[in-house]
Amino acid sequence: MLTRPCLAVALGLLSGCSTLQPPTASFNALDASERASDTSGMAKAALEADFQQALVQCDAQMSAMREAFYGSGKTELTIASVGIVAGSIIVPALAAKTAAARSAIAGWGGVSGAANAAQYTLQQKGVSAARLGAVYESIRKEIQDSTHDYAAATKNSQRIVAVNRLSVACRYPQLPVAEAPRPDAAASAP
Repeated sequence: MLTRPCLAVALGLLSGCSTLQPPTASFNALDASERASDTSGMAKAALEADFQQALVQCDAQMSAMREAFYGSGKTELTIASVGIVAGSIIVPALAAKTAAARSAIAGWGGVSGAANAAQYTLQQKGVSAARLGAVYESIRKEIQDSTHDYAAATKNSQRIVAVNRLSVACRYPQLPVAEAPRPDAAASAP
């Protein structure tokens, strides 16, 4: 019997003792008669508070997604720039000098090839700006649809569905799609 409390404490410690509340916590705090009434001002106010809380969470999620998108784009551009400079400027310049060490030429050529491999890996693992942008757009669409559904709702049950949908879209966003390795790409990647 001691194992269950110990497991609960261990899980709490591992999860950081999260205080994650249900999406409709304010509404759930009302008494049953208030929750049952579609005309109750308290129920509508509680659901509005829950909806606004979900929007705050979505705003934080979307801000983080935008930062990841722009950061990933900068990373891709930096890697590409280093590869371009190494492969098209430094290697030819070193090769043109007769006294240039072959190891320097090989090293800078390797940097150029590694840049290509790094970009391929970012794309394959779903960390590219394009993949992050697709996730951002899918979450934005869910937010837009949930907001529309909430505004059009005439019953509390419809509002609850919209609040839950909004909360799930932002709490548990889809991950960027990672590309399965292609057999021919592995052979052609430097």
